[in-house]
Amino acid sequence: MSALGSNSGRSGSRPASGAYSDGLSRSPSDVDSLGSRSSSRSSEDIRPVTYRTYALSSAMIFINELDREDCPLRIRTFVDGLLSPTTVSTLGNDPSPSLAPLDAVSTNTSLRSTAAALANEGKQCRLKEKAEWMDFARRVFSVFNRPLLYSCQSRNFDVRVSLGSGSHLHLSAPKPDLTFGLAIPQIHAPSLSLVPLVELNDFYGLQPFSSPARPDIAFPFLIFEAKTDCGNMVAAENQAAHGAVKALAMMKTLDDIHRRVGGAQASPRLPVVVICSVGSLYEVFVAFDLSTEEFPTSMSPTAALTLRPGIHLVEIWAGKVDYAETMLQLQLLLHRLLGWVLERWQPAIVGILNTVRAATAAKAPETAQA
Repeated sequence: MSALGSNSGRSGSRPASGAYSDGLSRSPSDVDSLGSRSSSRSSEDIRPVTYRTYALSSAMIFINELDREDCPLRIRTFVDGLLSPTTVSTLGNDPSPSLAPLDAVSTNTSLRSTAAALANEGKQCRLKEKAEWMDFARRVFSVFNRPLLYSCQSRNFDVRVSLGSGSHLHLSAPKPDLTFGLAIPQIHAPSLSLVPLVELNDFYGLQPFSSPARPDIAFPFLIFEAKTDCGNMVAAENQAAHGAVKALAMMKTLDDIHRRVGGAQASPRLPVVVICSVGSLYEVFVAFDLSTEEFPTSMSPTAALTLRPGIHLVEIWAGKVDYAETMLQLQLLLHRLLGWVLERWQPAIVGILNTVRAATAAKAPETAQA
């Protein structure tokens, strides 16, 4: 089992015995009891499965239909960074953390104590209501309580954007349990202030806010959907998937504007992270837009017939976080994600916004003269 104890992305199959990162070996029947996909589903599972099969697929949204090793290089590189056994973002309040050896953090007494305390809280939440599980989740994600970042709970994604040519008519409106994005405004990044973003919306149609009526969070990078331990993981994944599509589509509007103004460099096609939970079972996905040009060069005949372009969610980690070691692994993953957001995501967005604003300012005199 790897340092983060994950399975490496499933194509509709359950993890092998021992793939869950709670330090315990499991038989297939044990895995089913943890909320994994079972070959014989109960009646309460039929609606979520049907919704995925027909509504999501018709919108070109696919969950676990691509193996991790078949993902494009840009996604594999990103995932390897999150699951790296050698590096992790350092702790502290520095808005631009550097990378430090894993051992320097994983053996940190404070972090291990925090993970143990969180795992114990997870045990106390068993058979509790959704509110208790959400309180627990907010403490799990407290690593993102940083000045440059912002989160909101149960807010509608009513931004009018979509990706791909599929039909979104039958999709439920996204309303993630938690959404994490960039805080607005940011003192050290004037481009990430309300007035410039609204101006770019008026001028180019930029869509930075998941809810335009509440412009306090921009460009979400993490979507979280939770169910109680009596809930359904397939339903949680379905609900989170559409939110991820909206988040990717918001980034696509920024990329399109960058191309229109003639950006010197291609915009990075950044992914979005999705985390779903059923009780203490947490799953981490990477969501990204897959084009036909990025299809793996060697595929099985079945994969070659079924793989389609669109938005793909690929599972990269799963574990029962009411075990201290598993919670530590998840915390390490979240710290690595924090480092990526502050070192790659936010600077990339600010750089593109600066380019667009400069190009717009340069065109203003030409427009006035014309």
